[in-house]
Formats: sequence, structure tokens, C-alpha cells
Amino acid sequence: MRIGAAAGGAAIEEPIMNPPLAGIRVLDIGTLTPGKFCTAMLADMGASVVRVERPAAGGSLTDEDLVLNRGKKSITLDLRAAAGQEILRGLAERSDAALESYRPGVVRRLGIDYDTLKDRNPRLVYCSLSGFGQDGPGANRPGYDLQFVAASGLLSAMAGTVKPPPVPDAYLSDAVSGLTAMVAICAALVRQREAGVGCYIDLAMLDSVFSLLSVSHGVQRPGRAQEQPNPAASPFYNVYETADGRYLALGAIRPDSCKALCRELGRPELGERPPANAVERAELFAFLSQTFSRATAAEWISRLSALDVEIAPVNTPQEAFADPQLLARGLIVDASHPRAGGYRRIGNPVRFLPEGKTAHSPAPIAGQDADELLRELGYTSTAIEKLREQRVI
Repeated sequence: MRIGAAAGGAAIEEPIMNPPLAGIRVLDIGTLTPGKFCTAMLADMGASVVRVERPAAGGSLTDEDLVLNRGKKSITLDLRAAAGQEILRGLAERSDAALESYRPGVVRRLGIDYDTLKDRNPRLVYCSLSGFGQDGPGANRPGYDLQFVAASGLLSAMAGTVKPPPVPDAYLSDAVSGLTAMVAICAALVRQREAGVGCYIDLAMLDSVFSLLSVSHGVQRPGRAQEQPNPAASPFYNVYETADGRYLALGAIRPDSCKALCRELGRPELGERPPANAVERAELFAFLSQTFSRATAAEWISRLSALDVEIAPVNTPQEAFADPQLLARGLIVDASHPRAGGYRRIGNPVRFLPEGKTAHSPAPIAGQDADELLRELGYTSTAIEKLREQRVI
């Protein structure tokens, strides 16, 4: 799909030819937010995704569904019933990849684990996306995004000296786990196509979010004192309030941008060397705070961007939906749904040139594609109606 302009500056999606995952079939077995994000990205890149949900979800549609179930087909199955398990195995037999997010051991009890499904489909790529992984002393513990961000060290690292660390407004481990699962599945699909074999992927949310610290806290030397990075200790890498009550994120840590900033602010000597101690850092921070408070955020961005100084507004998520750069890149998409009506959502950041980005159908109502999918498996209309009467679907 190509990206075109829509009213208000947002993008609309138009079909493109040959998306990179065209022909790939993915089975999303009732995953939670991270898995739904993963399969949404795969669908955006052309994969045909079938989402399996519990019969109780039939007819439901949340805001999360609108965004993260885009481009998928939906069937509801009672996986506690033998008939539901057999349908799932039939869907897996026709799939290239499957993703589940039950607690360890549950899929084996249901008869839909990797070992069972690979007997029907040796080429299947099967990803288990769980909170703490399939092994280890905490494998069966429950948890939400906050627990994984906390246990990984990321919550503390983001909070710095703020005590207690504030609860993030974004679900970081959900997001990064979904992205990690997408990368893992795509890598396994490459090997599948080359070698004709599938594999099992054991992916933990805790592991995924912990890996984010690799670029900042990736090395520890036991028994030795080790200075940890603290970017906020630099007044040139900090957040400042402006005259209109907005905030700016300053990142003038390159020598050239630091010097350009200080010249523009009338204190060129401050850019000649970094502050030598805590007193100098405090004085510099106070100077920058007072200076930035004398003009609006828009004025500072205009002035400093012209000098190639790293500067950006601290947008709320709602404000980011109007960010000119994100609009220009097609990340803000105008969409509509037969039930939910018109809305705007965040688009896929992956752009395949020259074609552009891949679009999709609206998020399905849970279970809406059951008849079509079951007919593909060979079920007759009578058999489908019986499954519905038995509440298997």
C-alpha cells in the first residue's frame, strides 16, 4: 500500500504490490498485547494472520483491537474442547508460523504445543511469548508490564535519582516484546524457506525489556566499582521549561552543537569545556533554565534548529499525533471501521521503498471469519452450525 495525504494532514493507505511477507500465514493463538502487536506488524508487512480468541470474546471490539488486530481474520475457539483443539491443529497445519502467550505448560495440556503441532507441520515456526520464559525459578509467576520493567532494571534506569521511580505511562515491555517476537519470527521464516524446517522460539518479556539496557548498562564487572551512565547529569542533555509552559528536550552534547548553543545564548565560553564539578553543573543548569524560560518552545526550536542544535518539544502522545515530521512520514493514519467509525492510529514505522507501506483491512469483530476459515479446513455448513451450537466456536 502507498501512503497518500488525507484531510488534516494524516495519511491514508493505498494498496502496493508484493508486500514482503505476502503468502506467509500466521496463527495468533489468543495472544495478549505483546503478541497482538507482533502479529499486527506482520500483517502490515503482508502476512495473512488468523487470530484465535475465546468464544466469550465474540462480538467484542476494544480500542486496542482497532489498532493491534488490524489486517487479521478472526475465529473464536473453545480450546478446552477436543473439537476446538482439532480445529486449531488444522489451522496450524496450514500456517507458516504460530504465536501463543499462555503460561508455561498450558499449551501442552491443551494439546496445541510445538511438539504436537510440528508432527502435523514440520515447517512450523512456533513462538511462545510469556512473561518470564519457559524455564527458570520464576517461569510460572504472573506479571504485567510494570513488573517486567521493574525487574529488568529499566524502571530504575529511567527514573535516575527520582525516588520512588514513577510508573511509566507507556507499556514498554509489551511494545519491545512484540517487536522482538516479530524479528525472531521473521528470522526463523528465512531459515524455514532456505532449509524447509521450523523451530521453537522461547521468548520472555523480561528478557526482551532487559535487552534494552545493552546500550547503556550492558557490562558489569563483579568486584569492581563501576560508574554507570547518567546522561541527565549534563545540563546540555536535559529538559527545560519554556515561557509558554511547554518543555524542551535539549541534546547539545556534540562539541559543535554545544558551542553553537552557547554562542546563541551569549555565553560562548560555556561551550569550551564541560562543567568540571557539581557546582559548575548546577550553575550551568540554572543559567539554561532561566534562559529557556524567556521564550516559547516554538521560538527556541526555530532558533536552535537553524543552528543544527539537537532540540525537540516534549510532546504528549496526543500532541505527537500532530507532529509535522510524523505526519510527513505517514505514521499518523486516518482509518475507519464499520462499527467504530472514523479514528486515527499510529502506522507501521517500516517503509519498503519504492512501494511504501502495506495497508490492511479493519480489525475484525471476534469470530467474524469463522465460517470462511472452517470451510478452508473442509468443514461443511452443517458441521459448522453444530460447532456453533456446541459453543466450540
